[in-house]
Amino acid sequence: MLVKKLIPQVHEKFPFGVEVQIGQSATFPFIRILMSDASAYLVSLVARHILNGALPNYTLGQLDSQMRDAVLSFITELQVPHAVAQQVQNYCGDSALWKGLLLLRGLLAHGILVYVLKERRWRVDYGLDQRRSMLAVPYRAKDMPALRAEFGHPDVAVALTCLSYYYGGLQEHQIDLCFALLYKLDNPTVEYETWTQGCDDVPESLLFPKEAKEFPQKQVASGWDIAEKKDHVTTGFSGTNDNRYLLPTSITQRDPPHQLCTNAKVLNYLLRPENSSYICAQDVHGERLSVQKFLELLVQQEPEIRVLLDVGAEMLELQNEGLVARWLELNQNAQAAVYFGYNDQLMVLTRNGTVESFVSSPFNQQLDQCILYLDDAHMRGTDVKLPRDVRAAVTLGPKVTKDRLVQGCMRMRKLGNGHSVMFFAPLEIDRSIRKAAKKTESDAVKIIDILRWVMLETCSDIQHRAHQWAEQGFDHGNRASAWSEFCSGKISSDGLASSWLQREAKSLEEMYGLNLRANIRPSRWSSCGKDAWS
Repeated sequence: MLVKKLIPQVHEKFPFGVEVQIGQSATFPFIRILMSDASAYLVSLVARHILNGALPNYTLGQLDSQMRDAVLSFITELQVPHAVAQQVQNYCGDSALWKGLLLLRGLLAHGILVYVLKERRWRVDYGLDQRRSMLAVPYRAKDMPALRAEFGHPDVAVALTCLSYYYGGLQEHQIDLCFALLYKLDNPTVEYETWTQGCDDVPESLLFPKEAKEFPQKQVASGWDIAEKKDHVTTGFSGTNDNRYLLPTSITQRDPPHQLCTNAKVLNYLLRPENSSYICAQDVHGERLSVQKFLELLVQQEPEIRVLLDVGAEMLELQNEGLVARWLELNQNAQAAVYFGYNDQLMVLTRNGTVESFVSSPFNQQLDQCILYLDDAHMRGTDVKLPRDVRAAVTLGPKVTKDRLVQGCMRMRKLGNGHSVMFFAPLEIDRSIRKAAKKTESDAVKIIDILRWVMLETCSDIQHRAHQWAEQGFDHGNRASAWSEFCSGKISSDGLASSWLQREAKSLEEMYGLNLRANIRPSRWSSCGKDAWS
């Protein structure tokens, strides 16, 4: 709630550094940090307000100036002089205040607050999957929870869980549970008044005592175990070879000679003149367009756009069916819309509101009368036989790599031979493209600029994943060594079992305290950055 209170100040000072979408009255605004300067300013504001007594659980308002400076440095700076940290610890002792300051140090100095507001997008990178947990889980794509993955860092999981409920609200059965707990309190009237005033305690009291669990150890495995050397050849398929640098060292990328030119062919198709159109999708105030406004912009384009490929996962306000329904209202030439439903099946929405399976619909042979929307989760493996001369809109968004862009564009199977694409980007991506191309705001963005930007994003993605790749390889090497020693009789079965286990539960002192680097081996420390948190 403190972030909600302070974010307007950040937005006022850095209007292009933070995205704030205000919803209905009393709802939590959608917040996304776009620039490092804005994140540093937010951390500074939060820390100073905490020192001024903004959090009731932290009694810091009576500190003298010297101790205030020491505490401010401790909770906001990753590299703190040992004398300063020792001064803070001596002041707090083993009290609850010391644990609270350690937690604040994790949120602010270690970047957890900035990470969840900048690097993770709700409903794209994280969200809820209440079929298996009431905590936030990683997402593979828009509205597509990962089947088994969980966030590896406890405080990241807690922060993203709170944001998920702030953004999405509570379901009816959860509200019923809240009131059932409320009636058991000694003074439910007073507690209800705090709820109606804007209270962040509902997810905490409802979720974390039951759902937030840690175990002493966890069992680990990775792609290295799948790709280890076997008696028979193991093969796999990859649409592109961009990630060949992140393959386990036991396997190598082998491209058939007749397919070596495939990547260059696709890029050559994209560089054709019919694909040169580009629009920075923003309103007159430089803000992100709503889905409704974006669709209105879409139907204004000539030649007509009949396909929307949401590679950048920008269509977040509406579910797929709701989006195509709005699109049908605006596009009077189309008689039906094709989209993926909740069950990952292609569906058809007709103009009279009928929803039917694409397989059994007569429109599967009349795609010239349809519009098509594909979300980012279905950019691979989807093959819809579109008529010749169909034009598609392609959205660009954060973390779009060359592989994702190419896979999305190639849903247009006749690209370069009848099909064409047009690109749309929000302001933050437009600025990134211009920065990579060294272009001013008045210069036109060309398709080669988009490809340059997306290749740089690919390099950045590989670099970010390298830490996790090395860590998984190190762990796999330990397991392989333990298995070899077990087979030769050098270790017992207990020793073999321990090689598959890693320590999971850590105290606040171990994660954020003074002796953190001494308690965690260097190889493990290198992977404890932001990319390993999920």
